[in-house]
Amino acid sequence: MVLRFSTVPGDLLDETVSTPRGLALKLLGVPGERADGAEGATTQDFVLVNGPVFGAPDAKHFLKMLTLLATTTDKVEPLKKAVSAVARGSEKVIEAFGGKSGAVIAHFAQHGGEWELRVQLCTDLASMPVKDASVEWPQAQSPYVSVARIRVPAQLAWSTQRALAIDDGMAFNPWHALAAHRPLGSIMRARKVAYAAMAKLRAQQNRQPISEPVALPALA
Repeated sequence: MVLRFSTVPGDLLDETVSTPRGLALKLLGVPGERADGAEGATTQDFVLVNGPVFGAPDAKHFLKMLTLLATTTDKVEPLKKAVSAVARGSEKVIEAFGGKSGAVIAHFAQHGGEWELRVQLCTDLASMPVKDASVEWPQAQSPYVSVARIRVPAQLAWSTQRALAIDDGMAFNPWHALAAHRPLGSIMRARKVAYAAMAKLRAQQNRQPISEPVALPALA
């Protein structure tokens, strides 16, 4: 399995800037009927974000969000830091009591990580739409169910070799999936086209072919 942490903005920001954070999982060697466009591969990707809902109900509203995001890329990072500092009050509390909020690389070098994966089952299409991820499903109607646990030992979280193999050599896409996990909704249909185009552009610019792995690469 391969894990990748990411941020929403298109520019590279300091870790002190609070933005939506993403976690992508790529499972290898997954047999079964494939989703459209994923034929021939044996991977299953899960692309996650650290929030209970998605920011847009459909592709039209998502485009508006991306247009606004593009206008702020590579601009006014000091302002982004100032705004995020307010949202990071909990970090100030930690440091006030003698603690220190470490960076991602330092944390995984010492501690590794562990996650419990939970899902909600749709029990009512009226209150739990499956094609509009901007609607939070009521936990009273469908409590979260634990389905898996991921444990990562302490390790080097980033290196030039890992960045070349994973960041440049792989693509994380919700359409890299089994047919049973086929993405739903207009945003997901738009992402299918957009992700393919972005992967092609990245491969051209980085001069690094992108392919779905069949085994974990040997990384230093």
